[in-house]
Amino acid sequence: MCIRDSINAEYGDPNIRLQNIKMTMKAVTLASYPEGLPSLENFAITFIEKPVINQENSFIAKVLYVSVDPYMRGRMRPSRDSYAPPFQLGQPIAGFLVAEVVETNSTNYPVETLVTTIGPFTEYIILNEKAPLLSKLQLEKSLASQALGVLGMPGMTAYFGFHDICQPKAGETLVVSGAAGAVGGYVAQLGKIAGCKVIGIAGTDEKNEVLKNEFGVDATINYKTENVLQKLKEYAPSGVDMYFDNVGGEITDAVFEVLNLRARVSSCGSISAYNKTEADLGPRHWGSIISKGIKVEGFIVTRDYGSRWGEGVAAMTKLFRENKIKGKETVTFGIDNVPAAFIQLMTGGNIGKQIVQF
Repeated sequence: MCIRDSINAEYGDPNIRLQNIKMTMKAVTLASYPEGLPSLENFAITFIEKPVINQENSFIAKVLYVSVDPYMRGRMRPSRDSYAPPFQLGQPIAGFLVAEVVETNSTNYPVETLVTTIGPFTEYIILNEKAPLLSKLQLEKSLASQALGVLGMPGMTAYFGFHDICQPKAGETLVVSGAAGAVGGYVAQLGKIAGCKVIGIAGTDEKNEVLKNEFGVDATINYKTENVLQKLKEYAPSGVDMYFDNVGGEITDAVFEVLNLRARVSSCGSISAYNKTEADLGPRHWGSIISKGIKVEGFIVTRDYGSRWGEGVAAMTKLFRENKIKGKETVTFGIDNVPAAFIQLMTGGNIGKQIVQF
């Protein structure tokens, strides 16, 4: 029986129009708030109504890729202690994504236009021309996922966090924690481009091989098998001038031991504490900050550099097109596997940008 015949049989109306039937699509929703490390049980794949265009200058886009990022863990708590509001139980989680326009009444966004925005993790999304962080991709479709990595939010985080806060000078020493992740990997490469000595810290030998052989860093430390402080003293006998911190915790404690006078610290993330159920307490660094005149600055790239986004995209696009910076990715396939991809990210299973291709 064909689709039309089955609908006619159910509704008893041979003239029924298919477009009047409400169509559904898959969505990734939050089933419960995690305690500690998220599990698959905290998520659900549900069916919700597919959007229809109901206003001018709107369009429907099919989601091609979504980005899973560490900041999303902060939104998986009922309290508002994150800089982004919490996800609501039973509702789609959201993040940065790439989509292709499939239906439109907007002359500015014709069918087949590729866009990037922040939106719900559903198979289709409806947008209007004033959607937040909406932009057309200036990339061929085969490279569209890079808009979520080196040319997207992680790339902008690396670019502004490194250049504006670390203020690099050629010949200085830079340490990057979480160096094999998306942001850390871009910072390590930017450090080499700027003429710095770069020491990357990661959690596996495989990751450190990528850092050395693909990103060109000068030295690596496996924090799971090596003594971080001892290795830092070995690789940076004259001390460290810049630290790009993605992890916090004991690794950051070790780096602070070797920071130089007037060192700069770009505080980007603290993934070591994101899944902890109690406050993360460790050594206080205020004595070093005061005595060495260390500059420590945290930032939220969308908030603090939103007005300069175009500058960052242009700079990173130029480096990417010239093959001076690599957009390494770990790709998971299928909307059903978004939860597994996020858990993989939070347990360090990715190298480069973790994305999901729908």
